[in-house]
Amino acid sequence: MEFSKTELSNKYDVFQVAKQVGLNIGNLSALIQAGVLNSFSEDRCRLVLEAQTFNILTDREKRLFASLGDKYNYDILNTIHDSVKQKSIGDDSKAIMSEKRFSTFKEKYAGYREIYDKNIKHPKFANWFFETKLLGYSYSQNIRDIFKEDSASRYVDCLTFNALDINENVRMVGVVKDCYRKKSQNGNKYARIELSDESGKIKAMLLDSNSKMRLTEYLENGNKLPKEESIVIITGKKGDGVLFIDKMSILDEKIYMKLSEIKLLLNTVQTVNFQLPDGTFVPEHFHVTEVGEITKNFIDCGGTVRKEQVVNFQLWEANDVDHLLEPAKLLKIITLSEEVLGIGDWEIEVEYQAQTIGKFGLDFDGTNFVLTNKKTACLAEDQCGIPASKPKLNLKDLVLPSASTGCCTPGGGCC
Repeated sequence: MEFSKTELSNKYDVFQVAKQVGLNIGNLSALIQAGVLNSFSEDRCRLVLEAQTFNILTDREKRLFASLGDKYNYDILNTIHDSVKQKSIGDDSKAIMSEKRFSTFKEKYAGYREIYDKNIKHPKFANWFFETKLLGYSYSQNIRDIFKEDSASRYVDCLTFNALDINENVRMVGVVKDCYRKKSQNGNKYARIELSDESGKIKAMLLDSNSKMRLTEYLENGNKLPKEESIVIITGKKGDGVLFIDKMSILDEKIYMKLSEIKLLLNTVQTVNFQLPDGTFVPEHFHVTEVGEITKNFIDCGGTVRKEQVVNFQLWEANDVDHLLEPAKLLKIITLSEEVLGIGDWEIEVEYQAQTIGKFGLDFDGTNFVLTNKKTACLAEDQCGIPASKPKLNLKDLVLPSASTGCCTPGGGCC
Protein backbone atom coordinates (compact mmCIF):
# COMPACT_ATOMS: atom_id res chain seq x y z
CA MET A 1 0.00 0.00 0.00
CA GLU A 2 1.32 3.47 -0.85
CA PHE A 3 0.64 7.03 0.25
CA SER A 4 2.45 9.74 -1.73
CA LYS A 5 4.78 7.12 -3.22
CA THR A 6 6.06 6.21 0.23
CA GLU A 7 6.56 2.51 0.97
CA LEU A 8 4.95 1.63 4.27
CA SER A 9 6.35 -1.40 6.05
CA ASN A 10 4.22 -1.43 9.21
CA LYS A 11 0.90 -0.33 10.66
CA TYR A 12 2.31 2.66 12.51
CA ASP A 13 3.63 4.11 9.23
CA VAL A 14 0.19 3.74 7.69
CA PHE A 15 -1.49 5.47 10.64
CA GLN A 16 1.03 8.32 10.57
CA VAL A 17 0.93 8.93 6.82
CA ALA A 18 -2.86 8.72 6.70
CA LYS A 19 -3.00 11.62 9.14
CA GLN A 20 -0.35 13.56 7.22
CA VAL A 21 -2.35 13.40 3.98
CA GLY A 22 -5.53 14.55 5.75
CA LEU A 23 -7.36 11.22 6.06
CA ASN A 24 -9.26 11.54 9.32
CA ILE A 25 -9.65 8.67 11.74
CA GLY A 26 -13.33 8.14 10.91
CA ASN A 27 -12.65 7.57 7.22
CA LEU A 28 -9.51 5.52 7.94
CA SER A 29 -11.51 3.27 10.30
CA ALA A 30 -14.20 2.72 7.65
CA LEU A 31 -11.57 1.86 5.04
CA ILE A 32 -9.88 -0.61 7.40
CA GLN A 33 -13.21 -2.28 8.21
CA ALA A 34 -13.82 -2.54 4.46
CA GLY A 35 -10.53 -4.47 4.10
CA VAL A 36 -8.05 -1.90 2.77
CA LEU A 37 -5.34 -2.99 5.24
CA ASN A 38 -5.93 -6.74 5.17
CA SER A 39 -2.26 -7.23 4.29
CA PHE A 40 -1.41 -6.18 7.85
CA SER A 41 -4.18 -8.08 9.64
CA GLU A 42 -7.36 -9.91 8.71
CA ASP A 43 -8.86 -9.05 12.11
CA ARG A 44 -10.37 -5.81 10.86
CA CYS A 45 -12.25 -4.92 14.05
CA ARG A 46 -9.08 -5.07 16.13
CA LEU A 47 -7.05 -3.21 13.49
CA VAL A 48 -9.62 -0.42 13.57
CA LEU A 49 -9.23 -0.23 17.36
CA GLU A 50 -5.43 -0.10 16.96
CA ALA A 51 -5.69 2.79 14.49
CA GLN A 52 -8.09 4.69 16.75
CA THR A 53 -5.85 4.07 19.76
CA PHE A 54 -2.72 5.25 17.94
CA ASN A 55 -4.59 8.38 16.87
CA ILE A 56 -5.25 9.57 20.45
CA LEU A 57 -1.58 9.28 21.51
CA THR A 58 0.64 12.34 21.79
CA ASP A 59 3.45 12.81 19.25
CA ARG A 60 5.97 11.86 21.94
CA GLU A 61 4.09 8.67 22.78
CA LYS A 62 3.81 7.73 19.11
CA ARG A 63 7.56 8.15 18.65
CA LEU A 64 8.47 6.13 21.75
CA PHE A 65 5.95 3.34 21.11
CA ALA A 66 7.13 3.17 17.50
CA SER A 67 10.66 2.49 18.76
CA LEU A 68 9.24 -0.64 20.42
CA GLY A 69 7.46 -1.71 17.26
CA ASP A 70 9.64 -4.69 16.37
CA LYS A 71 9.43 -6.08 19.90
CA TYR A 72 5.62 -6.10 19.92
CA ASN A 73 5.03 -6.71 16.20
CA TYR A 74 3.64 -3.18 15.95
CA ASP A 75 0.67 -4.02 18.17
CA ILE A 76 -0.09 -0.75 19.94
CA LEU A 77 -2.54 -2.30 22.42
CA ASN A 78 -0.04 -4.81 23.77
CA THR A 79 2.70 -2.18 23.71
CA ILE A 80 0.71 0.25 25.86
CA HIS A 81 -0.36 -2.53 28.25
CA ASP A 82 3.19 -3.69 28.92
CA SER A 83 4.68 -0.19 29.03
CA VAL A 84 2.24 0.94 31.71
CA LYS A 85 2.51 -2.31 33.67
CA GLN A 86 6.33 -2.29 33.58
CA LYS A 87 6.56 1.51 34.00
CA SER A 88 8.80 1.70 30.93
CA ILE A 89 11.07 4.72 30.60
CA GLY A 90 11.58 6.62 27.35
CA ASP A 91 14.77 8.07 25.90
CA ASP A 92 14.02 11.32 27.76
CA SER A 93 14.29 9.52 31.14
CA LYS A 94 10.54 9.91 31.77
CA ALA A 95 7.80 7.30 31.92
CA ILE A 96 6.49 6.63 28.44
CA MET A 97 2.97 6.75 29.87
CA SER A 98 2.49 7.60 33.53
CA GLU A 99 -0.45 6.31 35.54
CA LYS A 100 -2.03 9.77 35.51
CA ARG A 101 -1.65 10.05 31.75
CA PHE A 102 -2.96 6.49 31.35
CA SER A 103 -6.15 7.47 33.19
CA THR A 104 -6.66 10.38 30.79
CA PHE A 105 -5.92 8.12 27.83
CA LYS A 106 -8.49 5.55 28.98
CA GLU A 107 -11.27 8.17 29.01
CA LYS A 108 -10.86 8.70 25.25
CA TYR A 109 -10.11 5.04 24.58
CA ALA A 110 -13.33 3.87 26.28
CA GLY A 111 -15.57 5.10 23.46
CA TYR A 112 -13.55 3.27 20.83
CA ARG A 113 -13.45 0.13 22.94
CA GLU A 114 -17.23 0.10 23.32
CA ILE A 115 -17.65 0.31 19.54
CA TYR A 116 -15.11 -2.52 19.15
CA ASP A 117 -16.94 -4.70 21.69
CA LYS A 118 -20.13 -4.34 19.64
CA ASN A 119 -18.53 -5.01 16.26
CA ILE A 120 -16.46 -7.98 17.39
CA LYS A 121 -19.65 -9.86 18.28
CA HIS A 122 -20.53 -9.86 14.56
CA PRO A 123 -17.26 -9.23 12.67
CA LYS A 124 -18.47 -10.68 9.37
CA PHE A 125 -21.51 -8.42 9.46
CA ALA A 126 -19.31 -5.39 10.24
CA ASN A 127 -17.07 -6.25 7.27
CA TRP A 128 -20.05 -6.76 4.96
CA PHE A 129 -21.65 -3.50 6.12
CA PHE A 130 -18.61 -1.30 5.44
CA GLU A 131 -17.73 -3.01 2.18
CA THR A 132 -21.27 -2.44 0.97
CA LYS A 133 -21.38 1.12 2.27
CA LEU A 134 -18.09 2.19 0.68
CA LEU A 135 -18.03 0.06 -2.48
CA GLY A 136 -21.71 -0.55 -3.13
CA TYR A 137 -21.19 -4.32 -2.78
CA SER A 138 -19.39 -6.84 -0.58
CA TYR A 139 -16.46 -8.61 -2.20
CA SER A 140 -15.56 -10.94 0.67
CA GLN A 141 -18.88 -12.67 1.39
CA ASN A 142 -22.57 -12.56 0.75
CA ILE A 143 -25.09 -11.68 3.41
CA ARG A 144 -26.50 -15.24 3.60
CA ASP A 145 -23.14 -16.71 4.62
CA ILE A 146 -22.92 -14.29 7.53
CA PHE A 147 -26.00 -15.75 9.20
CA LYS A 148 -25.97 -19.37 8.06
CA GLU A 149 -24.08 -20.54 11.17
CA ASP A 150 -26.94 -19.28 13.35
CA SER A 151 -29.55 -21.50 11.73
CA ALA A 152 -29.90 -25.08 10.61
CA SER A 153 -32.15 -23.92 7.77
CA ARG A 154 -30.59 -23.07 4.45
CA TYR A 155 -30.92 -19.48 3.26
CA VAL A 156 -31.79 -18.98 -0.39
CA ASP A 157 -30.98 -15.94 -2.50
CA CYS A 158 -33.37 -14.00 -4.71
CA LEU A 159 -32.22 -15.76 -7.87
CA THR A 160 -32.76 -19.21 -6.36
CA PHE A 161 -36.14 -18.15 -4.97
CA ASN A 162 -37.50 -17.53 -8.47
CA ALA A 163 -36.70 -21.14 -9.45
CA LEU A 164 -38.43 -22.73 -6.44
CA ASP A 165 -41.75 -24.56 -6.65
CA ILE A 166 -44.98 -22.97 -5.45
CA ASN A 167 -45.67 -23.59 -1.70
CA GLU A 168 -42.01 -24.50 -1.03
CA ASN A 169 -40.75 -23.36 2.38
CA VAL A 170 -38.26 -20.50 2.16
CA ARG A 171 -35.80 -18.77 4.50
CA MET A 172 -34.16 -15.57 3.27
CA VAL A 173 -32.05 -12.66 4.52
CA GLY A 174 -31.72 -9.40 2.67
CA VAL A 175 -31.93 -5.61 2.60
CA VAL A 176 -35.32 -3.88 2.47
CA LYS A 177 -35.62 -1.51 -0.46
CA ASP A 178 -39.27 -0.57 0.05
CA CYS A 179 -42.08 -1.35 2.49
CA TYR A 180 -45.64 -0.09 2.71
CA ARG A 181 -49.02 -1.05 4.18
CA LYS A 182 -52.26 -1.29 2.21
CA LYS A 183 -55.68 -2.96 2.22
CA SER A 184 -56.75 -5.38 -0.48
CA GLN A 185 -60.03 -5.09 -2.40
CA ASN A 186 -61.60 -7.71 -0.12
CA GLY A 187 -60.64 -5.69 2.95
CA ASN A 188 -57.60 -7.64 4.18
CA LYS A 189 -54.63 -5.66 5.46
CA TYR A 190 -51.17 -6.43 4.15
CA ALA A 191 -47.60 -5.15 4.13
CA ARG A 192 -45.65 -5.39 0.89
CA ILE A 193 -41.85 -5.55 1.07
CA GLU A 194 -39.22 -5.37 -1.65
CA LEU A 195 -36.24 -7.49 -0.54
CA SER A 196 -32.81 -7.30 -2.14
CA ASP A 197 -29.55 -9.25 -1.97
CA GLU A 198 -26.48 -9.70 -4.17
CA SER A 199 -28.42 -11.74 -6.75
CA GLY A 200 -31.49 -9.55 -7.28
CA LYS A 201 -34.82 -8.51 -5.76
CA ILE A 202 -38.09 -10.20 -4.82
CA LYS A 203 -41.45 -9.11 -3.44
CA ALA A 204 -42.69 -10.40 -0.09
CA MET A 205 -46.04 -9.94 1.68
CA LEU A 206 -47.10 -10.13 5.31
CA LEU A 207 -50.88 -10.27 5.18
CA ASP A 208 -54.07 -10.94 7.05
CA SER A 209 -56.30 -13.65 5.64
CA ASN A 210 -59.38 -15.61 6.68
CA SER A 211 -57.17 -18.39 8.06
CA LYS A 212 -54.56 -16.30 9.93
CA MET A 213 -54.12 -12.62 10.80
CA ARG A 214 -50.34 -12.56 10.37
CA LEU A 215 -49.87 -8.80 9.92
CA THR A 216 -52.20 -7.92 12.78
CA GLU A 217 -50.53 -10.43 15.13
CA TYR A 218 -47.08 -9.17 14.13
CA LEU A 219 -47.96 -5.56 14.95
CA GLU A 220 -49.93 -6.40 18.12
CA ASN A 221 -46.85 -8.19 19.48
CA GLY A 222 -45.06 -4.83 19.51
CA ASN A 223 -43.14 -5.32 16.27
CA LYS A 224 -42.54 -2.58 13.71
CA LEU A 225 -42.44 -2.93 9.97
CA PRO A 226 -38.92 -2.59 8.54
CA LYS A 227 -37.73 0.69 7.08
CA GLU A 228 -35.74 1.18 3.91
CA GLU A 229 -32.20 -0.30 4.19
CA SER A 230 -33.15 -2.41 7.21
CA ILE A 231 -31.80 -5.96 7.17
CA VAL A 232 -34.39 -8.68 7.75
CA ILE A 233 -34.63 -12.45 8.07
CA ILE A 234 -37.84 -13.85 6.61
CA THR A 235 -39.37 -17.34 6.61
CA GLY A 236 -42.43 -18.23 4.59
CA LYS A 237 -43.77 -19.97 1.49
CA LYS A 238 -43.16 -19.37 -2.17
CA GLY A 239 -46.21 -18.00 -3.97
CA ASP A 240 -46.71 -16.99 -7.58
CA GLY A 241 -43.97 -14.38 -7.88
CA VAL A 242 -44.14 -13.45 -4.20
CA LEU A 243 -42.93 -14.71 -0.82
CA PHE A 244 -45.76 -15.05 1.69
CA ILE A 245 -44.23 -14.24 5.09
CA ASP A 246 -44.81 -16.42 8.14
CA LYS A 247 -42.15 -14.87 10.39
CA MET A 248 -39.92 -11.81 10.08
CA SER A 249 -37.18 -10.38 12.30
CA ILE A 250 -35.39 -7.08 11.76
CA LEU A 251 -31.64 -7.21 12.34
CA ASP A 252 -30.94 -3.53 11.87
CA GLU A 253 -33.67 -1.16 13.02
CA LYS A 254 -31.47 1.94 13.00
CA ILE A 255 -33.14 4.77 11.14
CA TYR A 256 -31.92 7.78 13.06
CA MET A 257 -29.11 8.07 15.56
CA LYS A 258 -29.96 7.52 19.22
CA LEU A 259 -28.59 9.55 22.11
CA SER A 260 -26.28 6.74 23.27
CA GLU A 261 -24.73 6.56 19.80
CA ILE A 262 -23.82 10.23 19.55
CA LYS A 263 -22.26 10.03 23.01
CA LEU A 264 -20.00 7.22 21.82
CA LEU A 265 -19.07 9.11 18.67
CA LEU A 266 -18.29 12.33 20.53
CA ASN A 267 -15.52 10.42 22.32
CA THR A 268 -13.95 9.56 18.96
CA VAL A 269 -14.14 12.75 16.85
CA GLN A 270 -11.93 15.81 17.04
CA THR A 271 -14.47 18.30 15.70
CA VAL A 272 -18.27 18.51 15.57
CA ASN A 273 -19.56 19.24 12.07
CA PHE A 274 -23.19 19.09 10.95
CA GLN A 275 -23.83 18.52 7.24
CA LEU A 276 -27.17 19.48 5.70
CA PRO A 277 -29.06 17.20 3.27
CA ASP A 278 -27.92 19.34 0.31
CA GLY A 279 -24.26 18.73 1.15
CA THR A 280 -23.55 22.16 2.66
CA PHE A 281 -22.52 22.56 6.28
CA VAL A 282 -23.96 24.37 9.26
CA PRO A 283 -21.47 27.22 9.94
CA GLU A 284 -18.79 25.94 12.30
CA HIS A 285 -19.50 28.68 14.87
CA PHE A 286 -22.97 27.20 15.59
CA HIS A 287 -24.39 26.82 19.09
CA VAL A 288 -26.46 23.95 20.49
CA THR A 289 -29.04 26.10 22.24
CA GLU A 290 -31.34 23.31 23.45
CA VAL A 291 -31.09 19.65 24.40
CA GLY A 292 -34.31 18.12 25.66
CA GLU A 293 -36.93 15.42 25.39
CA ILE A 294 -40.12 15.88 23.38
CA THR A 295 -43.13 13.62 23.90
CA LYS A 296 -45.89 13.58 21.31
CA ASN A 297 -49.21 11.99 22.21
CA PHE A 298 -51.57 11.80 19.26
CA ILE A 299 -54.23 9.83 17.45
CA ASP A 300 -53.83 8.85 13.81
CA CYS A 301 -56.52 9.03 11.14
CA GLY A 302 -57.36 5.37 11.75
CA GLY A 303 -58.25 6.02 15.39
CA THR A 304 -55.10 4.47 16.91
CA VAL A 305 -53.64 6.32 19.91
CA ARG A 306 -49.89 6.72 19.54
CA LYS A 307 -46.95 8.09 21.49
CA GLU A 308 -43.59 9.20 20.12
CA GLN A 309 -40.55 10.42 22.05
CA VAL A 310 -37.39 12.01 20.69
CA VAL A 311 -34.32 13.75 22.04
CA ASN A 312 -34.29 17.26 20.57
CA PHE A 313 -31.18 19.26 19.63
CA GLN A 314 -31.57 22.85 18.45
CA LEU A 315 -28.76 24.35 16.36
CA TRP A 316 -28.37 28.11 16.03
CA GLU A 317 -25.69 30.49 14.86
CA ALA A 318 -25.00 34.16 15.59
CA ASN A 319 -22.20 36.52 14.55
CA ASP A 320 -19.64 35.16 17.03
CA VAL A 321 -17.55 33.52 14.29
CA ASP A 322 -14.80 32.64 16.77
CA HIS A 323 -17.12 30.31 18.68
CA LEU A 324 -16.32 26.63 18.26
CA LEU A 325 -18.14 23.83 20.09
CA GLU A 326 -15.73 21.07 21.09
CA PRO A 327 -16.90 17.43 21.24
CA ALA A 328 -16.19 17.28 24.99
CA LYS A 329 -18.34 20.37 25.59
CA LEU A 330 -21.31 18.92 23.69
CA LEU A 331 -20.91 15.66 25.59
CA LYS A 332 -21.08 17.58 28.88
CA ILE A 333 -24.27 19.34 27.75
CA ILE A 334 -25.86 15.98 26.89
CA THR A 335 -24.76 14.42 30.19
CA LEU A 336 -26.17 17.36 32.17
CA SER A 337 -29.48 17.08 30.28
CA GLU A 338 -29.69 13.37 31.13
CA GLU A 339 -28.99 14.01 34.80
CA VAL A 340 -31.33 16.99 35.23
CA LEU A 341 -34.18 16.08 32.86
CA GLY A 342 -33.93 12.29 32.98
CA ILE A 343 -34.20 12.05 29.19
CA GLY A 344 -34.23 8.59 27.64
CA ASP A 345 -32.18 6.95 24.91
CA TRP A 346 -34.49 8.05 22.09
CA GLU A 347 -33.81 8.88 18.49
CA ILE A 348 -32.38 12.36 17.95
CA GLU A 349 -34.30 15.05 16.11
CA VAL A 350 -32.35 18.17 15.16
CA GLU A 351 -33.96 21.59 14.74
CA TYR A 352 -32.24 24.08 12.45
CA GLN A 353 -33.47 27.32 10.90
CA ALA A 354 -34.65 27.09 7.30
CA GLN A 355 -37.58 29.17 5.96
CA THR A 356 -39.12 28.09 9.25
CA ILE A 357 -37.69 25.77 11.92
CA GLY A 358 -36.67 22.62 10.06
CA LYS A 359 -36.70 19.19 11.70
CA PHE A 360 -34.13 16.59 10.69
CA GLY A 361 -33.01 13.10 11.61
CA LEU A 362 -29.35 12.50 12.41
CA ASP A 363 -26.79 10.11 10.96
CA PHE A 364 -22.99 9.84 10.90
CA ASP A 365 -20.86 9.21 7.79
CA GLY A 366 -17.58 8.43 9.57
CA THR A 367 -16.54 12.09 9.67
CA ASN A 368 -19.54 14.39 9.97
CA PHE A 369 -22.91 14.31 11.65
CA VAL A 370 -25.42 14.36 8.80
CA LEU A 371 -28.86 15.96 9.03
CA THR A 372 -31.33 13.74 7.16
CA ASN A 373 -34.67 14.76 5.70
CA LYS A 374 -37.82 13.64 7.52
CA LYS A 375 -41.09 13.08 5.71
CA THR A 376 -44.74 13.24 6.66
CA ALA A 377 -46.62 9.95 6.29
CA CYS A 378 -50.03 8.43 6.89
CA LEU A 379 -49.77 5.83 9.66
CA ALA A 380 -53.08 4.22 8.81
CA GLU A 381 -53.23 4.04 5.02
CA ASP A 382 -55.30 0.88 5.24
CA GLN A 383 -58.00 2.86 7.10
CA CYS A 384 -58.05 5.92 4.85
CA GLY A 385 -59.11 4.35 1.58
CA ILE A 386 -55.89 5.40 -0.12
CA PRO A 387 -55.60 3.46 -3.40
CA ALA A 388 -52.46 1.43 -3.97
CA SER A 389 -50.02 3.22 -6.24
CA LYS A 390 -49.79 1.70 -9.68
CA PRO A 391 -46.28 0.64 -10.71
CA LYS A 392 -44.77 2.38 -13.71
CA LEU A 393 -43.78 -0.06 -16.43
CA ASN A 394 -41.79 0.33 -19.60
CA LEU A 395 -43.25 -1.24 -22.72
CA LYS A 396 -40.21 -3.51 -23.03
CA ASP A 397 -40.91 -4.94 -19.57
CA LEU A 398 -44.43 -6.10 -20.40
CA VAL A 399 -45.02 -9.84 -20.83
CA LEU A 400 -48.07 -10.96 -22.74
CA PRO A 401 -50.09 -13.82 -21.20
CA SER A 402 -49.75 -17.16 -22.93
CA ALA A 403 -50.92 -20.69 -22.49
CA SER A 404 -47.87 -21.40 -20.35
CA THR A 405 -48.12 -18.36 -18.11
CA GLY A 406 -51.90 -18.27 -17.84
CA CYS A 407 -54.05 -15.16 -17.64
CA CYS A 408 -55.62 -13.36 -14.70
CA THR A 409 -54.06 -15.66 -12.12
CA PRO A 410 -53.38 -14.26 -8.63
CA GLY A 411 -50.07 -12.42 -8.84
CA GLY A 412 -49.91 -12.98 -12.59
CA GLY A 413 -49.47 -9.27 -13.19
CA CYS A 414 -52.06 -8.97 -15.96
CA CYS A 415 -54.53 -6.94 -13.91
